[in-house]
Amino acid sequence: MQAAEIRGWKRTGRAATRFFRVTALEPRSGEAATRFFRVTALESRSG
Repeated sequence: MQAAEIRGWKRTGRAATRFFRVTALEPRSGEAATRFFRVTALESRSG
């Protein structure tokens, strides 16, 4: 998963739901999920 994709998803909001749905279908991508939350948390703090 690319950082640019994450930023784009963050803007749409709906994409987050799509992300969770995909993650539920692909449990082996747990690392990507952790990275997603980490990046999202950092971006939320920096505004």
